Amino acid sequence: MSELIMPVSAIHYRFQNTPVNIPMDVTKQDRLGNVLAMLVTNEHINSQLINEVSTSSTPPNGYIVGVGAGTVFRLIDLFPAGQTPRGIICTDIVPEVVLVGRALEYNIKKCNTMEEAVKGICGFDSIPTYYAVIRDEKNPIVRRRMISAIPYVVEWMKEHSIFSRLQDSRNSPGEVLRTIKRHFNLIKSLALEGKINFAYTSFIDPDWISYVKKLPDWDSLQNIVYISNIIDHITQRGTHMDSIPAVNTALSLFQGNDEYANWYVDTQEHSMNYQLRVRQQPPVYSGSDFI
Repeated sequence: MSELIMPVSAIHYRFQNTPVNIPMDVTKQDRLGNVLAMLVTNEHINSQLINEVSTSSTPPNGYIVGVGAGTVFRLIDLFPAGQTPRGIICTDIVPEVVLVGRALEYNIKKCNTMEEAVKGICGFDSIPTYYAVIRDEKNPIVRRRMISAIPYVVEWMKEHSIFSRLQDSRNSPGEVLRTIKRHFNLIKSLALEGKINFAYTSFIDPDWISYVKKLPDWDSLQNIVYISNIIDHITQRGTHMDSIPAVNTALSLFQGNDEYANWYVDTQEHSMNYQLRVRQQPPVYSGSDFI
């Protein structure tokens, strides 16, 4: 794989033009399950934990790297007041999740409010926006996968009255959009500077992680690595334990020179109501996590 060296202000183009490993196509069942999680979340992070991280002696001051197109935005709150993330780099193996994330980024650049940006990707008249995003993709295989994602995006539009989520006062699905609303100017600035990217590849792909670690100053910053519950997905909720060592090895690759530099955010609970936990070393999973 050839190496692309670009400045931090071109994160979007750096990763979109990096020859990442394209994941295997996911099953229809997996796609229908993931489509419901775009821009919403069933993960919770309590305000006390946010305060503990943001006021710690080594608070986040680097990049947010994570999975999906939802909770990654929520994690902006872990940064101290006045501290802007260096960039937000997301990945997913489900093409419609990546497509919706890129469409949101595309709209945020053009819009003045969160409501305007999100409405512009949630209505059936927004399909041209998705095709504009697809045309920007250089890899023909990824383009085909994203075209195949359009019906799932339409299903998402039909299933969700997404703005009703904003009326939900709980720290639940609508918190992603409320976070985007609170930090809209910051997120728009990152998008305009090319500091947001949604990559279509596996979060634990070693080649992709190596590109992440080549981001300027990665090893000297306190970055956020958002893992979510990928261990549940990769092990199919504990039915394929032989996958655990590969996950642990991949997560250890995110470490910089200081073993306590980064903040790792994950969850591993046997429910659909996840409580996020935060630590300064990557999790090391084992079979006991599934008992």
